[in-house]
Amino acid sequence: NLKELISQTMVTWAQECKIQDPALVRSMFSLLRRQALRKSYTISAKSVGDAINLLASLGQIRSLLSVRMGEEEGQLMIDGLG
Repeated sequence: NLKELISQTMVTWAQECKIQDPALVRSMFSLLRRQALRKSYTISAKSVGDAINLLASLGQIRSLLSVRMGEEEGQLMIDGLG
């Protein structure tokens, strides 16, 4: 993936001290941080309800899985879901 290659290259350059311009280093890590934030989810006071609903939905899905699978498959799925 091109994004991963660019990210890894930027990190490598920064670690090897090839980049001497502090503004450029800040810009690079700002881009990396923004990329990570798009892939993350933060639970705050405003999103507690969403998190509770998500956990309830996952619990319902988990409870239905054992109905459609054999005992061994159901246990494997439960172990996989944690």
